[in-house]
Amino acid sequence: MLIGSLIAFSFAVNDILNVSGVITTGRFISLGIIGFIMSQSFVTNNRFNQLSNHNETLTDKLKEHNADLELMSELLETKVEQRTRQLKLANIELKALANNDSLTNTFNRHGLQQYIQVAFESYRRSQNLFCILLIDYDNFKDINDIYGHDVGDHVLLIGADLIKSGMREQDKLARWGAKSFSFCYQTLICKAHWL
Repeated sequence: MLIGSLIAFSFAVNDILNVSGVITTGRFISLGIIGFIMSQSFVTNNRFNQLSNHNETLTDKLKEHNADLELMSELLETKVEQRTRQLKLANIELKALANNDSLTNTFNRHGLQQYIQVAFESYRRSQNLFCILLIDYDNFKDINDIYGHDVGDHVLLIGADLIKSGMREQDKLARWGAKSFSFCYQTLICKAHWL
């Protein structure tokens, strides 16, 4: 840009000096303007090339970043799916822990209450009879005191297995308290068949 301006300026001075009669070189202002325009074109072209190269570099970087973002997005989706599955499994396990007695592998009081509610609603709608039996071990404290809690646990297990052996699939058994079981017998016809 400076060179083009110097060329145009020097040819303008030359023409002024030529018109004044100081020198006899001729008129060259047209050549100065052409030189100025060519230098301007050269500078503009260089700037354009630099900006175009910079733009291509930025475009390549943007493509790389987009590819990285897509990969991270896929990894995040995979991780979210894994965590969701883990959370579902943990919720199933927590529900089982909240509703089951781990010693006797039966429902606990909370677990049985939902089945009692279903049976009661069925009774209200269709008069389907059901019964709830409570079975309590007599002198169970004496077993724990004399023989220890391990033997008491074994007695509870044997009792739960005996009750389960006489149950139908739709009937539910729960350990209601420390030494008692509750039995929800659905669709009662006349009496519990295992008694």
